[in-house]
Amino acid sequence: MPSESGPAQQAGRLTVTAAPIVEFHFAIFLITKYLAAPDKPVPAWVPELTAAHPAVVERFASFWRSCGLEELPRGAGPYREHGELLVVAWHANLLLSDDVSAFLTGLPRYLAEVFAIPPMESEPADVADLIGQRLMWLRNNPAGRAEYCDTVTELWPIIEPLWLAARGKTERTVKDLAARARTETDPRVLAPGNKYVHKDEFRDQVNAARARGEMVILPLGLGGDGQLFWSLPGILLVAVGLETGEREEQRRERSERAAGRFKVLSDPTRLSILLDLLRPTCDASTVTELASRFGLSQPTVSVHIKLLREAGLVSADRDGNQVHYKAEGAVLRRYVEEATEDVIGAAAPGADTLQPAANT
Repeated sequence: MPSESGPAQQAGRLTVTAAPIVEFHFAIFLITKYLAAPDKPVPAWVPELTAAHPAVVERFASFWRSCGLEELPRGAGPYREHGELLVVAWHANLLLSDDVSAFLTGLPRYLAEVFAIPPMESEPADVADLIGQRLMWLRNNPAGRAEYCDTVTELWPIIEPLWLAARGKTERTVKDLAARARTETDPRVLAPGNKYVHKDEFRDQVNAARARGEMVILPLGLGGDGQLFWSLPGILLVAVGLETGEREEQRRERSERAAGRFKVLSDPTRLSILLDLLRPTCDASTVTELASRFGLSQPTVSVHIKLLREAGLVSADRDGNQVHYKAEGAVLRRYVEEATEDVIGAAAPGADTLQPAANT
């Protein structure tokens, strides 16, 4: 059945929409990537689908390898993306169509047509050249073209149910982004998980596309936390997986948690008090003794002790009317390690995205 998506949302000089054909392209990239590097992180549906349909997946993944058109020139490695599909969808004026089945039905005819390979400003020259070679090979080899179309068409019926399951969340994200875009047109804010809109080398492309009203922001329902950045004449696609927002929120939470931990240790006087309490036989363990030792008022020491206790770094023992405080090295070490792990985890790179210049 056709994959329907909500209508494109116009917001200022940006368009926000779901695009099943682009989503399909990204999904088969993820499959190809997983087969080549199963240790790399991908959305959970990828290994599940691969295990359920090994013959279909392998037939597709091996197609360009068997044709000798998988490797980029000069030893740059294999090209895991399938940019030829985006180019032919652009040529057919179906790139943002909501009907993948109709596109695949017409794919043999579109691939047989003679058309100039468009400039792809987002892609390295080697990638653009390889895409051109693939399209020329398909145009000139009817039997190979038929096999290619069959392998691609076999994939859609097993990916389509996943797309339909994700469609509701995708379309809700479209509406949310479109509403935000009416007051905030900066794609760096609207697509924070797409690293390409932040890179200086792509700034001119982004600004020019925005000025011409050619920028399209696409949530990827099946994309995990991946991203895509693709430019063709008249359109610049900026896509981000739906899990990216969740990852960004987790990163903010971890950063805030780490900052709070480090803030407790950022005051030299408070840290000196803590270090003093770490000594097995500290000379000062009550507020009165600590105030005398450090030349501070008792209320000031009480504030420092309160913060250290709330952080779990200091414990208290009551002895009659006196409260003695102490600290343990193992507790402090664990506290610092957890804060450091939050920082390292928040900064660690996520799943790989599409290939050179473009994608993840």
